[in-house]
Amino acid sequence: MRDGAVLLADRWSPKGGGDGLPIALIRTPYGRAGTLALGAAKPLVERGFQAVIVNARATFGSDGPFNPFLCEREDGLDVLDWVAKQPWAGESIVLVGASYVGYTQWSVADALPPQVKAMVPVVSNATFTMAFNREGGFALETPFTWAVQVERQERRFANVRNALEEREILRTRGTLPLSQADVGLLGHRNSYFQNVLDHDGDGPFWQAADHVDKVADITVPASLVGGWYDLFLPNQLRDFQTLRRTGPATPHRVTIGPWAHWATAMDGLATREALEWGLALARGEAYRSAPRCACSSWARTSGATAPPGRPRDTSRSASTSSPEVPWPAIYLSSPLRTSTTTTRPTRPPRSAAYGCGPCRSTAVWTTPSWRRASTSSPTQLPLWTKTSRSSAR
Repeated sequence: MRDGAVLLADRWSPKGGGDGLPIALIRTPYGRAGTLALGAAKPLVERGFQAVIVNARATFGSDGPFNPFLCEREDGLDVLDWVAKQPWAGESIVLVGASYVGYTQWSVADALPPQVKAMVPVVSNATFTMAFNREGGFALETPFTWAVQVERQERRFANVRNALEEREILRTRGTLPLSQADVGLLGHRNSYFQNVLDHDGDGPFWQAADHVDKVADITVPASLVGGWYDLFLPNQLRDFQTLRRTGPATPHRVTIGPWAHWATAMDGLATREALEWGLALARGEAYRSAPRCACSSWARTSGATAPPGRPRDTSRSASTSSPEVPWPAIYLSSPLRTSTTTTRPTRPPRSAAYGCGPCRSTAVWTTPSWRRASTSSPTQLPLWTKTSRSSAR
């Protein structure tokens, strides 16, 4: 790297050699061997790619320190420059990967060399600060759980042990003050978690990790894959709309399905997109670019943006969604049944967010069912609450 750091990388190629084949580039903090190699690199290499997997700083043997998100742009540009100069490199590179690996693509997407023909960012978006800074509120579960898992990931049988330690992580997350939660679990401070606590998500400290303003300058075709239960979906759709608005002639596309963030299907989808779409672009072949989403069944659209929607007040007429009811009537809506339970309520889809889980006591209100409806427009559900208890949230 430009500062002298050395990042470790593996090159996967067919037994016959593979020199000159399109390169699938994967930059990851999760290690270049094991599941990632077998689940991503191997099927890509078996079907027309050669693959390069690069370890992020301070992970699995690469030089450090590891400052999540903050150094991915400089390192990414240096890695691309290095790959393009290798004697086995051809004329085509495709960026592939999910979550943080997808973010590494966004971090360099506006400054890619001509060899990069496509990018496939899965369950990812152009800024990761929203993982802990949502609509001005602080979300603890994602940065804390992720920081713990990344720090412990090089242990033997790390995935199994992380699953067994989930309850301990949930319990420790409630430590007060929050700045001592990592100490209580790890025995020392975790620099990433402390930075999350010390610096606002939209403040100057995290500017190097925010690439939203660069999305409009991306000219490389991008295939975005998201899940309805993924915490990054809202910003992922924002990025897609920016791509289609500023580059309508570029064959960007998006696929949305019934998946959570760490769903088993996600790695397979990244691989499939790289093969069905990225490899076609790398070879200059025909491709499909229509956006698609899964509701109760697959649907395909051709519009650059979602069609306009109209607001509906469901407070009085939940079964008909009548648009004639005035907005003030929303506050007049009363629950049909109110109950409080101290048992564990139904858990949301697993891994919908890091560490997402039920609280010990939950109040449940049940109203009439809405009529079945479908929409491809952005949807909002305003909720107004009033309580006489200061401890209620």
